[in-house]
Amino acid sequence: MEKTLHFCLLRQKYLSYCILLMISFSIIQVKIAHAQGDNIEVKGKIVDQEGVPIPGVTVTVAGRNIGSISDLDGQYNINVPENSILVFSYIGYRTVRQNIGNRTEVDITLEEDAEVLGEVVVVGYGTQQKRDVTGAVGQVKGDELRNLPVAGVDRALQGRAAGVAIAANSGSPGSGTTVRIRGTSSIYGNNEPLYVVDGVPLGESVGGIEQIVNPTDVESIEILKDDSAAAIYGSRGANGVVLITTRKGSSGAPKIFFNSYYGVKNAWRRPELADATEFARVHLLAHQNGGTSPIPAIADRSPESWGTGTDWWDEINQTGVIQNYDFSLMGGTDRLRYSTSLAYFSDKGYIKTSEFDRLTFRINTEYDLSNRIKLGNNLSLIHNSRRGINENEGEGSGVIASVYQLDPISPVYKTREQLEQEAITEGIDPNNPYNVYAQSLYTNRNNLVGRLSRNNGTNSEMRMLGNIYAEIQILDGLSFRSDLGLHMRYNDFRSFGPQYWIGPNDRLDESVVNRSYTRNLDVVFANTLNYQKSSLR
Repeated sequence: MEKTLHFCLLRQKYLSYCILLMISFSIIQVKIAHAQGDNIEVKGKIVDQEGVPIPGVTVTVAGRNIGSISDLDGQYNINVPENSILVFSYIGYRTVRQNIGNRTEVDITLEEDAEVLGEVVVVGYGTQQKRDVTGAVGQVKGDELRNLPVAGVDRALQGRAAGVAIAANSGSPGSGTTVRIRGTSSIYGNNEPLYVVDGVPLGESVGGIEQIVNPTDVESIEILKDDSAAAIYGSRGANGVVLITTRKGSSGAPKIFFNSYYGVKNAWRRPELADATEFARVHLLAHQNGGTSPIPAIADRSPESWGTGTDWWDEINQTGVIQNYDFSLMGGTDRLRYSTSLAYFSDKGYIKTSEFDRLTFRINTEYDLSNRIKLGNNLSLIHNSRRGINENEGEGSGVIASVYQLDPISPVYKTREQLEQEAITEGIDPNNPYNVYAQSLYTNRNNLVGRLSRNNGTNSEMRMLGNIYAEIQILDGLSFRSDLGLHMRYNDFRSFGPQYWIGPNDRLDESVVNRSYTRNLDVVFANTLNYQKSSLR
């Protein structure tokens, strides 16, 4: 009895200690939380090396979602915890990190980032250093584009250039994009920017920029956003200008590069569709509530007897494949420099029968005829082949719209008995592969799988884009350059509509063959006189 009582007293004693310990720990936590919640107001002034205030400098707390920005006088203020690290950043200046401790006033001097400001930017007919550029120019380096699994430079630019909005026209391979620089500038006219590749303006016959330039060939992309573009290119630059410069060779031993990637893709989200049982239930309920008679074939059976039916999304969906193979060679001597590349890109869409293929060959050479005369050329040959799908979703005739509208009760294919019966009643050929698809019994939409089986339209395109130029150094700082540019585009569209009979409203009595040609030729002859003289300032 005494042992038992002694054990109980010990348990109560330890329990009291535990409770006191927990209370003490809670008090410590509250004090710490209270201490962390005490922020201090830090203010100061941000100037450059000459003491000039810098407005618009971003001030953030390292590791926290707290930030501020300097005003027109370079002044800033921000509430932060003690011992925080403030980060001061601004384009063209080196980023500064400052541990404030318990200080309430911190003045900062930012230094110019000479490496960034010294970069050469292509502006119209010439080049400038970033520090001398007065217009709004965005720049994207080719190194940022080469490792992206995309078809063209337009898609690679998404999210990499401020003030440039890029949206895909559709998910179909090779469908192109819509590019807007600082919004829409025309209500009725063309809002696409002007593309200039190695000094050759592409004009209105550009088609799709992804069908012209291989991203791995790009050295840099400059985007002229304001009126300075119109000053150089006139009204053609009203929507902005995208200047694309391809890679050039350099003196030295030949360098060989090979780049390749292979990937798969699918729709990021599966459409939510009703199965056959759910369709039958909704059909019966709708007619019951509306006081009308349902379709006898559905009314005579229980909804559960239909099962899952046809999933039209599964019937047209596939795992898409994207692949790219790029081979390039560059090098040169003291007088001759060259760069050449051969690339193949293929994109099989996640909707059956949609695909896009591109084969590009490019060669750029430059030869110093003398110390004052330079000759060169940029030439690319491009072949594209695209088989698209009906993307006209607005009228409800597009592929994706039909997935939602086709009923899941109708099967994909007819039975052999149905084909033989139609051969007697309609005189159709039961062995015609395009007649085997069943018609939709309860909607006015055509059989989607049958439509894709007849998707034989192919658009083939051959382009040649390039220029030859001569540059003469007349005097020190004074040079003359003459360019002859050429952009040829041959487009060949072929389609075959086979004879078929699926139903009275889904038929083609005679086969149809279509073929159309488009020929475009743009010639540019530009002569420029450039004077550039640097002096110490």
